[in-house]
Amino acid sequence: MSGLKVAVVSDWFPPKLGGVETFVYSFSSELASRKGIEVEVITENYPKTFTFSDRFEVINGLRVRRLAGIIVPRWKVYFHPETPLKLKELFKKENYDVVHTHHLLTPLSILATGVAKFMHPRRRCVITTNHTYHGWAERRFFGFFGRFTVRSTQPDRVIVATEISRKFVERMGVNPEIIRKIPLGVDTKKFSPDKRSEELRKELGIGSNVFLLYAGRLAERKGVAYLLQAFREALQIMKEMKLVILGDGPLKNQLMELSRKLDLKDSVKFVGYRPPEEVSRYFASCDFTVAPSICAESFGLVMVEAMASGKPIIATNVSGFNEVFVEGTGFLVPPRDTNSLKERILQLATDRELITRMGRKAREEAVRRYSLERVVDSTLEVYNEVLSAV
Repeated sequence: MSGLKVAVVSDWFPPKLGGVETFVYSFSSELASRKGIEVEVITENYPKTFTFSDRFEVINGLRVRRLAGIIVPRWKVYFHPETPLKLKELFKKENYDVVHTHHLLTPLSILATGVAKFMHPRRRCVITTNHTYHGWAERRFFGFFGRFTVRSTQPDRVIVATEISRKFVERMGVNPEIIRKIPLGVDTKKFSPDKRSEELRKELGIGSNVFLLYAGRLAERKGVAYLLQAFREALQIMKEMKLVILGDGPLKNQLMELSRKLDLKDSVKFVGYRPPEEVSRYFASCDFTVAPSICAESFGLVMVEAMASGKPIIATNVSGFNEVFVEGTGFLVPPRDTNSLKERILQLATDRELITRMGRKAREEAVRRYSLERVVDSTLEVYNEVLSAV
């Protein structure tokens, strides 16, 4: 496709941290690299402090427009009363062919979908990618508001990455006929076994030990406490292991205290937040990764990052993870089951040949199924499907 002008609209975008933020940035960059396609990202101003004016910047060649606003503490949403008018003026001025919002029920995406649909209902292609399944929110808040909003601002197509997300958007009132399933993806050049760094292993004090990696948010739902307990039990059988915990979040201090109580200070290292360009080095330099979430995940991008880096992964058998998992690339264990987690850690840690074999298959499957190029190709097909009918 050539001569295409796309607005990518997302409440979630760097420098905010998270899998969705990372994907939206990577997806937008890959889309902008295609010949004849012009991309502009529309997102929140960040950090979330009140600003009277919008901010425009270029990040590695990607045009990013950050809208003014203020955080509303009670609802924890970013809002400015003039945002709908600003979007209307912007859409009229730029005349985007495609408005691609990310998530069905976040404030900026809702407004952008509504404004785009009501301004030019026949001329503009409006696509929404739904990233997250909000079980609690569906029950407490989105039940009424979500259904009303979705039915009032139905996009032309809704893209989902998993079946749990498909079921969620259908319950919110999306017509099943407009849903298309496209998994998320990663840059398989960035996340690659070639990024392995012996220097990083040395900096972390890994030595000849087996290097386990957890990468993600430090929140209760991520199950890191269960990982620490399982790791402690595994260490009693095999001492030559180190666990590196990469990420930040509300439970960081609590988890560090738990690590001290479990007497893991010499075997567990918390490295905090690391910029995206460094994260790939951690994946490539570890021996295997662990994702111990205790409840459903929107997709499991961390699994794909590990696979692309040529690393086996031990993940919990929860929705999102179990759709990404490929037999022979690691293991699934029940959530909150420290004994099963311990056993799988030991199975990998004591068998270097198994690590190599599973890692090789993981890389092959990531390139075949989850490359960013493949995701963008599939998304462009959805754009064309709608635009050709306009």
